[in-house]
Formats: sequence, structure tokens, C-alpha cells
Amino acid sequence: MGSIDILGFGAVAVDDLLYVKSYPAADTKKQVLRHERHCGGLTATALVAAALILQSITGRPDIPHLQQLIHPEEAVKLGADAIAVSMFLKGPNETDALRILADTVFAASRYDLPVITHVYPRLFDAQGNPYISNEPDDIAYVVRCGIEAGADVVKVPYCGDIASYRQIVSDSTVPIVAAGGPKTTTMLEALQMMEDVIKAGARGATVGRNIWGSSQVVENALAYKAVIHDLISPAEAVLKYRLE
Repeated sequence: MGSIDILGFGAVAVDDLLYVKSYPAADTKKQVLRHERHCGGLTATALVAAALILQSITGRPDIPHLQQLIHPEEAVKLGADAIAVSMFLKGPNETDALRILADTVFAASRYDLPVITHVYPRLFDAQGNPYISNEPDDIAYVVRCGIEAGADVVKVPYCGDIASYRQIVSDSTVPIVAAGGPKTTTMLEALQMMEDVIKAGARGATVGRNIWGSSQVVENALAYKAVIHDLISPAEAVLKYRLE
């Protein structure tokens, strides 16, 4: 018998699983291909909650004011392990965003709830349109802001250069994780970026569209895990999981 990392006992209920051909896009529907019912319940929910991080902010780079939808007390009641605060800095509402982060850190400290900030340097073009900067100096600046506001973990974009990102990671007093970046043409491109991120010393990444925006959701997630945790090459991961 293998070793057991977590063992849970508790009440039993049921979980209903609905299978679809591919993950549905936002505000769309998919035909259910198969329905299964499995054992679940409070214990299973508690074990899943060991990895539950609740994003508390709604906002976009082109919206002047962020809105906080959930606070640490609510996150704790929902069984969260951490709470996340997204921010866009280097703009007219920078101080408002930092105030939200600092207030969240203070409130979360009463529950020993870690705070993760997803922070992006936002600049403006000649027409006043916002865009996310991948320049190392801009990324280093927002990392410093996140640290000084009290975040336990900082997520920032990858700057595209291993040496520059390594310096950002090295200078940080808290763990750095990388944003997953824009949707790539192939998974090989996405995994190659992730390999660079890990070589630079980052602890990992939070990835969205390059996992969910594909019909190979499970395989993509496993490939990321293999590159980040098992340190296999992107090319090997693509072959192993037969990715497109």
C-alpha cells in the first residue's frame, strides 16, 4: 500500500458529474453526453477546499475602478485556503487598488488567511488605451508594491527574458508565480514559456486560457504539472500527452 498524504472521514452525500465534448465558452451551453453520480459529501468538499483560492476582485485594465466582491471573513466561511486580489497598477487608480490590497491583508490577518495578489503593470498608449506592460522594470515595480502592501504571494506577467525575471524573483521577499500569458498557437509555445519561468526561479504559475481554451483541458493541465513539478521538457510533455 502506498503512502497517504491526506485522509478524511466525515459525512457522505453525492456528486453529479456531467460530461460534455469540450469546455463551454462563457455564456454558452453544451449538450450533456453522459451523467454520473458518485459518492461525495462534506469530507470530499473539505479536502478540495485545501486548494481553494477565492478571487475577490472584478475589474479590467480599461475600467477605472475595481470592485471587491468577497472579503476575508466570507472566504473563511466558504472554506477557502487563501484569498486573491487582482490589481492594475501604474495608472490613475493605483492608490485605490493598493488600498484594497492593504485592507484585505489586514482583514485576512485575523484568520491567518494568506493573500495572493495578481498584479499587472498597466500603461497607456498615445490614444489613452490601456495595455499590460511586460517590461522588466514595470514588473519589478508592481512586485515591490504588492510586497509592501503585505501580500504573501505575488503573481505577475513573465517579462520574456530569463535573466531579468530571475532578478525580479531574487529581489522579492515573497514567492513569485507567473501569469499564464496570452493564448498561444500551440501548447508547445505555452510550455516553453513556463519552462523559462521555472528556470528563472519562480514557484509556479496560474494559468487560464491556455488550459481552459482547449478541448484537451486535462492533458494541458497535466503537461503544465510535468514541466513545472517534474521538470520534463516541453517537447516531452507535448509527446507524452499528445497535445496539439
